[in-house]
Amino acid sequence: MQLPLARQIVLLLLIALLPILLYGVLASVKTIERTERLASSQLLTLAERAATFERLVIAEGFGLAGGLASDPAVHSGTPQACSDVLSRFVGMSNTFIFASFVGTDGMMRCSSEGVLNTDLSETPDFQRQLEEPSRLVSAVVEGRVTGRAVVVLGYPVYVDGDWKGVLSLSLPRDAISVLVPEDGSDGLQAALVDGEGRVLRGANDSAADPTGDWLPATEELAISEGLSSHVFRAEDRTGFERIYAYVPIEPGELSGVFSVEDPAALVPFWRSVLQQIALPLLIWVLCLALAYATMRHLVVLPIRMINRRMSDFRIGNRTSALKPIGYAPGEFSALSDTFRTMGSEMDKSERELSGLLDEKTVLLLEVYHRVKNNLQLIISIMNIQLRSASSDAERATIIRLRERIMGLALVHQRLYETPDVSAVPAHGVLSEIIVNLSENAEMGGRGRSVVRSELDDIVLHPDQAVPLSLLVTEALLNALRSADLANEDHCIDVSLKANDDNIVSFDVSFVADPAALDLVGQTGMTKRLIDAFVMQLGGKITMNVDDATKRAEMHVEFERLLPETMAGMMGAPGERGLRRVS
Repeated sequence: MQLPLARQIVLLLLIALLPILLYGVLASVKTIERTERLASSQLLTLAERAATFERLVIAEGFGLAGGLASDPAVHSGTPQACSDVLSRFVGMSNTFIFASFVGTDGMMRCSSEGVLNTDLSETPDFQRQLEEPSRLVSAVVEGRVTGRAVVVLGYPVYVDGDWKGVLSLSLPRDAISVLVPEDGSDGLQAALVDGEGRVLRGANDSAADPTGDWLPATEELAISEGLSSHVFRAEDRTGFERIYAYVPIEPGELSGVFSVEDPAALVPFWRSVLQQIALPLLIWVLCLALAYATMRHLVVLPIRMINRRMSDFRIGNRTSALKPIGYAPGEFSALSDTFRTMGSEMDKSERELSGLLDEKTVLLLEVYHRVKNNLQLIISIMNIQLRSASSDAERATIIRLRERIMGLALVHQRLYETPDVSAVPAHGVLSEIIVNLSENAEMGGRGRSVVRSELDDIVLHPDQAVPLSLLVTEALLNALRSADLANEDHCIDVSLKANDDNIVSFDVSFVADPAALDLVGQTGMTKRLIDAFVMQLGGKITMNVDDATKRAEMHVEFERLLPETMAGMMGAPGERGLRRVS
C-alpha cells in the first residue's frame, strides 16, 4: 500500500533531522558527565579542606597525650596526683574537655573530673588495646563521664617497654570544625566514622535530621586502612542518589564522609540526562513541525487542491474545477494554469461534440421517421393491391410480403420513439409483430391457432433488431401457414430469452403439416430467408420435426452485442465484422 504524501514527508523529515537530535543528546550527555566530574572534584576539594584542620587537631592531641604519658604522676603516682595533673591539663586546654588514665585491667585509675574505678574492660576500644596497644581514635555519641558527643583519642602508655595502660583525651563535637558549619561553608554536610563504624554527626545536623537520612544507606560504614580520598555515588537512607566524598583523617581510625546539604543539587544521573536532552528533543520536534508545516503549505496542500479540481472535472462540476487554486509555489501554479487551460479546451470540445451529436441524433430520428413513413406507404399500396388480387395464391403472397415490410416498419417506429437511437426494445417490437400476425394474417384454412409468447426484456442494437424482426416475422408466418394446412386448432409457442453471457435464444414450436415440410425449413424460399437472417445475426439455427407429434421446433442462438462493440461494424455480427447479404 502506497503511503500518502504527507506521511512520506514526515518519515523523511524524521530521518533527515535525526542526526541533529542524536548530536544534541550526545553533547548533553557529555556536558552532564563533565558537570558531574566538576561537581565531584569540587566536593572532594571542600572535604579535603575541611579535614585538614581535624588532622592537625588530632596530631596535636596525640602529641599532648604523649607529654602527659611521660609524667610519672600519671602512670605511677597516686590516683589523686594523677587526677590533679589531668585536671590542670584540661583546665589549661581550650580544645579537650576530659582526660583519663585506664590501667591494664580496664579500670579508670584517674581522670580530670576525679572519677575513679570505672570499669571499661568490656568496651570495644579497650579490647582493641588489649589485643594490640596502639593509638586509637573513636567516635562516641555520649561519653560515660561527660555525657557529651566526643572524639576520644587513646594513647598507649609505655614505661621501660612495658604497657601500663591507655591515656584518653576527649575532644568535644563542638570543637570539631567539620561538624560545626559556619556561614559560607557551601552547604557541606559531614560526619565522622571511626574504625568500629560508629558515626558522629554535627549538633545542628543531628537536630535537623535525627535519623541521619543523608548518610549512605549501608548497615555500617567500615573504614579500610588503605582507602584514600575518593568520591562515590550511593543512595541515601531515603532512597535518593547522592554524591559522597570519603576523606581519611586518621588512617585506619577516623575518616570523614561528606555530601552537599541540598539534595536537589545532586540529582540522579539518568534524571540529569533526561533534563538535559529535553531541550534538544524539543528543538528537534519544533524543527520537525516547522519543516512539515512548510512542506504541507508549499507541496501537500497545492497537490490536494489540484487533485480536487481534477475530481470535480471528472464528475462534471466544471465551474468549480476550472477555478484558480489561489496561492501556490510557481511550479504548482504553472501546473494549475496548464490544467485549467486543458480543461477549458476539453470542455469547449465536449460542448461542440455534444452539439454535433444532438444534431446527428435529430437527423437520424428524421431518417427513421421517413423510412417508417415510406414503409407504411408501401404497405398501403400493397393493401390496395391485395383487394384487387384475383387468386388465393396471389393474396397469400401479398400478405406475406406485407407482413415482412410491417416488421421493418415496426423497428423503425421503435427507433424513432426510443430516446436512445442505438438501442431497440426487442420484446416490444416482437410483441407487436405477434399481435399483428395473429389478427391480420389471412389463413384461409379450417383451423385456428393461439400464439403464446414468453419474451424477456431485451435491448438490441438496430443492426441486430432489424434481422431479428424479419426472422420472427418469417418464422411466425411459416408456423401459421403450416398450422392452417394441418387443419387443426393448436398453439404456437414463441419465446425470446437471454442468459448472463449475453447469448440470446429464439424458439418457435408449432404443428407441421407433412404436406408442407418444404415450408417448415427443409427447402424453398422460407429456408433461404431464415438462413439469411440468422447469418446476419451471426448465430446458428437448428430445426427439428417430430413425426409422432407432428410438431416442429426451430431454435436460434446469437450473441447480443453491446452498443460500444458495434462501432465500425455493418450488417450482422461475426468474426470479420457485419456481413452483407445480397
